[in-house]
Amino acid sequence: MKTKKGLLRQTGQLVAFVAIVLCSFTLSACGDDDDDDITAQSIVGKWILEKGEYAMTNPITGEVVRGTYNRCPDGRQVYYHFNEKGVCTYTEANSDYGPRLTEYVYDHEQQLIAVGISFYRITQLSSTQLVWEKLDAADDVNYLFRETFVRE
Repeated sequence: MKTKKGLLRQTGQLVAFVAIVLCSFTLSACGDDDDDDITAQSIVGKWILEKGEYAMTNPITGEVVRGTYNRCPDGRQVYYHFNEKGVCTYTEANSDYGPRLTEYVYDHEQQLIAVGISFYRITQLSSTQLVWEKLDAADDVNYLFRETFVRE
């Protein structure tokens, strides 16, 4: 009788252990998963420039020039509006320039986007934020250009 009782206790302990392990996996997967489900459609929408930063190395002197900006220095609002048909509207509000239309191509797998003739690597894309770095065609110039946008 002791062996049957002991076997039942061990089985109960094993079931309890498995239940605890399964619950811990389930609870760890129950976080805010909205930003993990990024699809090619995630770029669609209106993105307002929040801040930017740049760093360039002077090829002659080797001096690194760095800078940051929030929105536009003169108060203009800059935004990109991507639609699902591959058309992007670039707008500088309160400027002399009207909205400019251009096509864009978004490669979800490689996180690259081509807007007109400019290429960017997307380093962060969530339901509320887009961060990209401009890819420079000149390999001999140390260049960084990063902009952060928030979704309207």
